[in-house]
Amino acid sequence: MSDEDALALCQAINGAFSEYEDFTGEPYLRFESHERFIQTLSDNNNHFLVVKREGRFIAGVCYRTPSITSDTLYFGMLWVAPEERSQGHARYLIGLIEEEAKQQHKKGLLIKLFKIPKLIEYYQALGFDFIDGNTAGSMVKYF
Repeated sequence: MSDEDALALCQAINGAFSEYEDFTGEPYLRFESHERFIQTLSDNNNHFLVVKREGRFIAGVCYRTPSITSDTLYFGMLWVAPEERSQGHARYLIGLIEEEAKQQHKKGLLIKLFKIPKLIEYYQALGFDFIDGNTAGSMVKYF
């Protein structure tokens, strides 16, 4: 990935997460610096899938190399540019992650997310539920 693309991707992710300010009560950046983003991007255990259209990054997700002992594949940082929402990008990316999990013989997907009601509702509609009913914890979807 070129330096220019890395900067554009970082900006796109931060732009998609900016609405979290309404939830946190303060300005929110997923990556407080470009250097922090590059560290995340360079971590060999992180795998990024992105959707790019007409030279713009419009959606993406990051999943982690699963541990051998885990029966789930962890993913996070699922984002869609605000002007691209409600077009199926998130569902498409989650589908790709689900296929990856199945190829790695995992039994499900795991995500930690802000407890924003519309996010919880979205993931529940896709079959995710809180682990052991703990609404302060992670959400999981088993296949």
